[in-house]
Amino acid sequence: EEKMSDRTYENIQGVLSYVVLFSGFIGFAFTLEYFNLLNAMDLSEFGKQFLPPFITGAWVIFALAIVAKIWGDLANVGFYRRIQVSNKLYNLAERIDPRRK
Repeated sequence: EEKMSDRTYENIQGVLSYVVLFSGFIGFAFTLEYFNLLNAMDLSEFGKQFLPPFITGAWVIFALAIVAKIWGDLANVGFYRRIQVSNKLYNLAERIDPRRK
């Protein structure tokens, strides 16, 4: 079984963070607008029919991205995390005393 590299894992988590941020902002802003708490848009009948599925979609994407971030972190924890820590400690020990091999 091949594990993903640290860089790949960090890139995936970073992209998911932007997805969470963007979808959360869209869901929050349009939810406030739908309940007339912002009054930034004058919603027509079409807007009132269009907005609920759009809001639901934004919150579903938000929730799925959060679940994917948590699942990715849990999948990355365990034996791989122990190997990663031991490699970092070995590299640190090698920098401190390069004569040790």
